Amino acid sequence: MLGKLGLTSKLFGQDPKLTFSTSPRRGVALLASSSRIPKTDSAYWTQYFTLFDSLSDLITLVDANSLNKATEENLKTLVEVTCDRLFELLGQDRFPKRPNQGGGSLLEGFTAALSGDDDDDARQAINCVRVLTRVVPYLTRPGPDGTLSDLESDVFWKPTRVRVRKNSSPSATTSSASTKVNEDEADGEAGHFVLEDEDDDDEEVDTSARSTANCASRATDLADQSEWHQVPPLAERLLAALVDLAFVPGLTVPEECRAAEGGSIAYVIWEAGIANPSSSSLPPSPLPILSARLEVLRLLNILFSVPSLVTPPHLFPVIPNRWRQAFVSSSINRKVVLCFLCSILNTALNAGLPSSTDETDAPPQSPSKGKASALLGAASGAAGIIGGAVMRLGAEDVRGLLVSACLQSLSILLAQHHIPSSDPVTEQSPRQSEVNSFAYYVSKLHRTSDFDLVVRGVLHVLDQATNESALAIPRTVVGALSGATGRNTTTRKTTSVNADVTNALIVLWRMLDLNPKLWKWVFREKEELSSQLIVLLVAFCLEYKDDETQLGVVRLSAFMLQSISAEPGLSARWNAPVEMKLSLRSKYGVPGTLADFLVVSIYTLVFTTKGKLAPLYPTLVLSITNASPHFKQLSTFASTRLTQLFLAFSAPNFLLMEEGNPRLVYYLLEAFNNVIHHQLSDNPELIYAILRSHQRFDELSKFTLEMGVAEARRLKAERKLKKAAVMAHTEGEMVEVGTRRRSSSTSGATEEGDELSEKQRGKRRQRGASLETISVADLSLGPTDSSVPEGTNETDPLESTRASEDQSRRTSLDAGDFDEDAPFVGKNGFVPGEAWVASWREGLPLDSILIAISELRPLILDLPARPPPSSTQPVSSSSTAIGLLSSASLAGLLPPAPSPKSRAFIFNPQSTTWLASICYGNQYLAAYELLRDVPVALFAVAPSARSRSTTMVEGVRGAVERVGRGWRAVV
Repeated sequence: MLGKLGLTSKLFGQDPKLTFSTSPRRGVALLASSSRIPKTDSAYWTQYFTLFDSLSDLITLVDANSLNKATEENLKTLVEVTCDRLFELLGQDRFPKRPNQGGGSLLEGFTAALSGDDDDDARQAINCVRVLTRVVPYLTRPGPDGTLSDLESDVFWKPTRVRVRKNSSPSATTSSASTKVNEDEADGEAGHFVLEDEDDDDEEVDTSARSTANCASRATDLADQSEWHQVPPLAERLLAALVDLAFVPGLTVPEECRAAEGGSIAYVIWEAGIANPSSSSLPPSPLPILSARLEVLRLLNILFSVPSLVTPPHLFPVIPNRWRQAFVSSSINRKVVLCFLCSILNTALNAGLPSSTDETDAPPQSPSKGKASALLGAASGAAGIIGGAVMRLGAEDVRGLLVSACLQSLSILLAQHHIPSSDPVTEQSPRQSEVNSFAYYVSKLHRTSDFDLVVRGVLHVLDQATNESALAIPRTVVGALSGATGRNTTTRKTTSVNADVTNALIVLWRMLDLNPKLWKWVFREKEELSSQLIVLLVAFCLEYKDDETQLGVVRLSAFMLQSISAEPGLSARWNAPVEMKLSLRSKYGVPGTLADFLVVSIYTLVFTTKGKLAPLYPTLVLSITNASPHFKQLSTFASTRLTQLFLAFSAPNFLLMEEGNPRLVYYLLEAFNNVIHHQLSDNPELIYAILRSHQRFDELSKFTLEMGVAEARRLKAERKLKKAAVMAHTEGEMVEVGTRRRSSSTSGATEEGDELSEKQRGKRRQRGASLETISVADLSLGPTDSSVPEGTNETDPLESTRASEDQSRRTSLDAGDFDEDAPFVGKNGFVPGEAWVASWREGLPLDSILIAISELRPLILDLPARPPPSSTQPVSSSSTAIGLLSSASLAGLLPPAPSPKSRAFIFNPQSTTWLASICYGNQYLAAYELLRDVPVALFAVAPSARSRSTTMVEGVRGAVERVGRGWRAVV
């Protein structure tokens, strides 16, 4: 109100924020000055520690244009001065020291605010973090070969020496020297450690021999009393300081954690959970503490992300991320690593538990530097309001952002990175993974209570994302800035749920991969948890299969599913009834077992995505093959879908379209062999479906290139004819409908209402359709253009036995319609040859299947015919045939049963780069306002005509997917 009336400037002078943003001499514009701002200009640099009330303030006042115009020297000085101030604050005995600590009247607080002495240490420390969060991305630019730029190397990674007294301990040396890092200023700064006073500037220069001798003697004494010490680079000291800042009593942990003897650091785990049982729970964390933790994690995540964001994908496996590598290396103290790891783990995994945040007992925050705001805050007694009129986020909103930041940190720290090696990488000497202290301690978890917290915590995050309300949230870019900007936003509702899902999946996958005991506990001892995880992974694939911006979640879920399906300990679980919550059952429910759900869901993913998931076909099919030795009593519906999948993949035009397509047939044949050798009598429905499709197996055994090309061209021409007929029929219907509309304008209102209600009911039925109601007649493996495999007949890809025999004898088109000498050209210019066909045809595992067909098919030849497998509603098998097959035995007729092959997903440099691009892409979206000017090279950011937020989500995620399209799962 005072500001609107113009009384503010009259009473207290110019607003310091306005002065900072507009003054060319004392504001942010001074950074662009050609002259270097000296580090000793404390009046100017102090503004960066005391002026800002939030990160949004900083972004507004220190805008991107100002930073782009700033000179490198001044940006370098800003970073160094900010780090110096942060190190100095952390070196205090009882940091933070708040103003008026220990009491004081309201009048005293008001007087301190007016005098400008109200800036507390906590405020300055957080502003130091904010300034670094804002400025560091502008200093981290890649060199021409993708390595560090000269500026970043000079600021953060330059070796530093300082001169200290000889009797100082190395630890004291390192601590004191953290504020003085420039080698070129070491002589001048040595006085901070050695000299008590300086020469008077006005003293006349004495050129006498006696004065010269005295100076020489003094220099000799200085050399005798001091020595040079090497200190870590600024980057390493900054990372150590940020970790310390995460455990400051009164700032990032409750004040009650401060030791009785004082000290500014208390390494205590933030929340109950791993290594911190609930019986020793900490006091409730007030909102300012959660906000301070969020600020620290945000800066750490940016420091870890920017180097990888600016690295091209082809250089990612060979150029290290020095910030992340320095943080995860074994040089960090063991206690610090454990406290930090357990703190972020427990915060992320406790997201589903009741919040431990207490807003009512929040310690007061300092008033704003602005004197008008200080007057308003003091006069109203609202010492907890930052900036007077700035509205705060709720505790649950900040906690939600903190959980997201913890998940982001965990995914980056645990994600696999390769380290460069001077030796060439070969199969005999593969590239080693980096030394990662966080991954090491994750691998050492062994308590079942810790396992339970990890798995249930991640499952809760995943389960929350499957709620209908969560899936309906617009997937917009949300700056992680919201936690501290002071904007009145519903942060948790706008935070990307899908980013949390992706990060949670990465964290769980890495923890399972790193800790064999955790893997064994989940998949061999806790069957209900393993079943729940499998259902959620399949549900994510089904939910996001049509959303190109979320294909990363689909791909990640599919890879995890492949690895989990290779676990032999799940043998009994595959045949147990599938359990899922009502919201999932209504959309994706399939009667029967978990194996039925898996088969039908993968069939749906293949046939309803029109080739968009083609790179994932091997992964999805291998999930079925891995689990197939354990299938028992596979349902009629699932058996039909599995044989339909085989018939589609073994169609000649699909086989010849790409070089890798025959392997899909190989994997499915392997699945059939597993059932025939290990579960023959327990799967009569699947055996019956195989017998009805016997002709395709015979054709595969004698498949030739000539036969395949002729059949592929015939099907393509037939499809064109059918498409033309459908278009002609549609045009005729449109004319007829128009005529009917003109002649039925006098229809009664009652009939119209009945018609509309019937349409509405039809739409409801369509929306509520489950996986069971998908018609094969409406499915295809992809479009019919030349860019996608032609491997399916869109109207009816599968035919009954007798119809198939008739069709194979029929020639629907004249030979003159094709140029028989023209080579068949598949996708991406692939031209199949006879040698290529022979190479995979001879290796197909058909022997056991052909023996089973020859021995069992005569038993059912005389039974009544059954609707073909392409029918929309499969009919239950003849009880007589099922009874015969249930008691059938091929003992002594089949070749020796091969051992089932389990193929888990195996990472290679390409897949490692892809997974890293997912991690850092999420971070880029979360901190877009801070990283928008970073020259991203790890993936492409595509422009869009729509809103900026949607543009970035689609651009980043779509580009991230393109990183992984050039490779396939290693099998």
